[in-house]
Amino acid sequence: MAKSSVIENYIFNTGYQIFLLIVPLITMPYVSRILGSEAVGTYSYYESIAALFVMVAPFGTNSYGSREISYYQDSRQKRTKVFWNVFSLRLITGIIFSGVYFVISCNQNEQILSTILTLNIISITFDISWMLQGVEDFQIIALRNIVVKVISTALIFILINDSTDLILYAIVMCVSTLLGNISVIFVVGKYIDKPDLKKINPFHDFNVVLGLFIPTVALSISNMLDKPIIGLLSKGYNESGYYDRASKIVNVSLMVITSLGTVLKPRMGYWFENKEYKKIQQCLKKSFSFVFMLGIPLCMGLIGTASVLVPVYLGDGYEGAIRVLKTLSVTIPVIGISNIIGTQYLLPTKREKDYTKSIIFGACVNLIGDILLVKKYGALGVAAATVFAELTVSCYQILRVRKDIDIRTILHTAYKYLISSIIMYGVTSMICKMPIGNLPKLIIMILVGAAIYFSALFVMQDVFFREIVMKFKEKPVKWRK
Repeated sequence: MAKSSVIENYIFNTGYQIFLLIVPLITMPYVSRILGSEAVGTYSYYESIAALFVMVAPFGTNSYGSREISYYQDSRQKRTKVFWNVFSLRLITGIIFSGVYFVISCNQNEQILSTILTLNIISITFDISWMLQGVEDFQIIALRNIVVKVISTALIFILINDSTDLILYAIVMCVSTLLGNISVIFVVGKYIDKPDLKKINPFHDFNVVLGLFIPTVALSISNMLDKPIIGLLSKGYNESGYYDRASKIVNVSLMVITSLGTVLKPRMGYWFENKEYKKIQQCLKKSFSFVFMLGIPLCMGLIGTASVLVPVYLGDGYEGAIRVLKTLSVTIPVIGISNIIGTQYLLPTKREKDYTKSIIFGACVNLIGDILLVKKYGALGVAAATVFAELTVSCYQILRVRKDIDIRTILHTAYKYLISSIIMYGVTSMICKMPIGNLPKLIIMILVGAAIYFSALFVMQDVFFREIVMKFKEKPVKWRK
């Protein structure tokens, strides 16, 4: 099977991620102002409960399915067998978890909102992006998601006009995602054959799937319980709104970094299956340089601009999100590291036990931290717990792979990016004190900050940065097949 190059896949995936950067810039300020912090917090709270079921409904088949498909990129027959086994298991678990959530939603205070969110669980059942990732077809995934986002964005501006439109907002978000996932199912014939119903075995390799389901549950606890805990243990839904808006801004930045891991995971699996270990090591070194080059300045940039960004971006009533945003920004380079080790290395090389332990340890730290800090510090306490949890995950993974990957040498390469980011932060801090409006101030901070950062890298002659610049000057070449 002909495969797109890593660069081509990254362009498609990152292009979509950049598109995701633009969409929230348009919709988040509008929704925040129209619905208000109370309604946003209410939606965030109930959506986070549904998100727990969205995380567990695939039952570990996302990681398992994409990995197994990546092993058999050269065999249509084996791909077909893997796909239908995985898809049938997703149907079974999707029906079960949708039913459980529906029963729970009928007993919530916001019953209509909760019931509508059932569509998110049904939607994930029909999502086949795991298969497309396995065959390294990121074009279809990107185009599908872009179309869905364009339609849902247009509908938000057309239909959502008042703080009472919360239910309508939920319908737009849920239905658009469901229809987008269902539409892609019709392209599976390009990669697989029709199923032989007698040979479908949804419980094939169930122990392996279950092993990958455990970190999925842990991730659900780590990532999705934050907002419900804030809603339950803090006063009012405003704190949930602060955390939700701040985490979404940080997640937008993370998309640029983690998109590389999504692209490289199937390629790593293919190299591992074919015992091309040297290519794996070379690719990991480039991935670390990439994460450091973007993750560190994004972290420092958000910390430096938060006091200006939040009022410009979210409007009045979100001042409490400023400190939360600064705290969560620390997770950008930290998650970048764990994304490389966990997603790009441990999972494709069948070391899911090490990956699982790291996620479980992180989830425990996060849960304990939430409980201890939320009552006194609210959303800020939960943000701090998240930072400690992500540090735990990354540190444990580093310890587990220290004999396979020269982590010390790789981490040493980060110092130029750190120095450049500190210089950038110092300059933007001075701009922040300028007596001008917040919007022009923010634009100046972003443009000048980026110019200062990349100029510093150029002066320090960073090898990876120079390599990227040279590739832009030369005729585009494919990275590695």
